Amino acid sequence: EMEQAIDAIKNEDLVRCLYSLNSVSKSTVSYPSFSGAADEDFKKFKKELLDAFKSNRVKRENQVKILKSSLKGNPKTLIPDNMVDIEEALDTLEKLYGDVQRLINAKKEKILAHGQIPKPASNQTAHLKDKIDWCMKLEIMLKDLVSLAEDDDDYTIVCGSIVQPVVI
Repeated sequence: EMEQAIDAIKNEDLVRCLYSLNSVSKSTVSYPSFSGAADEDFKKFKKELLDAFKSNRVKRENQVKILKSSLKGNPKTLIPDNMVDIEEALDTLEKLYGDVQRLINAKKEKILAHGQIPKPASNQTAHLKDKIDWCMKLEIMLKDLVSLAEDDDDYTIVCGSIVQPVVI
């Protein structure tokens, strides 16, 4: 009976995120923020938030309050003050902001808005510096898009047609 009681207590501690059995001191990890902008990755936000909850040992009953304080703008209005289930709150946000195509379109628009390489025929020092800066910014944007495809199968399906033809 004692073993069963111990197992039940350990299970409740895990399910309710009480962290009462941990002896290590509490660390403070900052929480990510999310405003629902087209170029913000909700899946990344969700992963970072849940990791911060775990690192900071946030009780399940307080997680929705912290989520709401991490939100800005329209996403904040979607979570009612009386909501207590973190999964329900995250599912509500994921339905609106977890769309892969929305994020890919924003990344694609950013790449297209980057424009043409500056002064392609010129070899002057100032123009070469501008070209290098332009190429580095483009490379960062492309790596960001490729990393989305590598991290998640949903992104791979949508990114595949965008990423494959790109050659640097």
